[in-house]
Amino acid sequence: MKYPDKALPLALLFFSTIFLNGCAVAYKSTAKVLIGYVEDEGVDYFLTTDDPQSACRMSETLGPLLLSFGRVTKPPEHLATILDFLAGVCAEEQAKEAGLRYLRAIYKKDVTEARDAQILYKRHMALAAKRELKAYQAMTTVFGDLDSDQCPSFRDRHEELYFMVGLISGIQSLNNDIAANSAAGVPYNVAYRVLRGSRCLDNEQWWGVPKSVEAAIELILPSETPPQVDPYQQLADSAEVGSRMGVNLARFLQLQTYYSKGETDHAQDAIRTYVRERKTAPANSDARLMDEFAALEIQYISDSLWTQATGSRTPAGGLGTFWDDKPTSKSSLPIDIDGL
Repeated sequence: MKYPDKALPLALLFFSTIFLNGCAVAYKSTAKVLIGYVEDEGVDYFLTTDDPQSACRMSETLGPLLLSFGRVTKPPEHLATILDFLAGVCAEEQAKEAGLRYLRAIYKKDVTEARDAQILYKRHMALAAKRELKAYQAMTTVFGDLDSDQCPSFRDRHEELYFMVGLISGIQSLNNDIAANSAAGVPYNVAYRVLRGSRCLDNEQWWGVPKSVEAAIELILPSETPPQVDPYQQLADSAEVGSRMGVNLARFLQLQTYYSKGETDHAQDAIRTYVRERKTAPANSDARLMDEFAALEIQYISDSLWTQATGSRTPAGGLGTFWDDKPTSKSSLPIDIDGL
């Protein structure tokens, strides 16, 4: 039987349309299953892990795949907030290693090494700021731009968590962009929007983080209106709340504020307090990841202080001790001489 000349092209078009439509349906189904699973089960699992490096590397590798499903279904902005925040942690980790290399070079008066390390530090900080800004923007896509004092409505505790992570990402993106000479272009109004948003969360329920964010912003970017309470006292009180609940994000924010303002003595006292209190208040098992993230940041600030003073980071097992401590016995020396 002889077919008309146009029959074959029409048949190919017909079957191609069916095939492509079938793929589109499969893509959407796959997207709903994967995104739903990660939001319902994966996020809770991440929060209970004690390995923030593993979580951030997972976000770097699988994040683009999961977020790409936003091309065939509703963009998973909740999930993007968590994944971009964790990916930012990875970039911060690389930046901080370069920062310690810079401090060692300064200690040795190696100008060439210091210059190269500083360039690398700023590159990684710019990447961290870019990722954290994306996490903040994903949060505002869901909850609004925080242009007014009106708070968003939260359906459940998960939504409050995404909101808080977005706030932390916003203030971290601004801090890291300042360290990178504004290479990522994070707008300064992020700080004031985060300040408004922090007042929408219960301080006791969320480990002292909301009041810590508020106090940190008031100290770093003071407004024309004096704060109603002492920001330093607010930082200390919120840090105690977090320590009691086993999530030391507020302690990290307190310490970061001291360090950024050059208040070394207060920073050392905060680290000592953190080490002492963690012995009596272990990490919250339901939010272990957030506490371990804070631990990484606190360790880095301790390493920075040690490196500036001695040329090397905090000795193994020496967190909470400092080079100028007065030893009471050989076992209390901040540096293990025998280990050298």
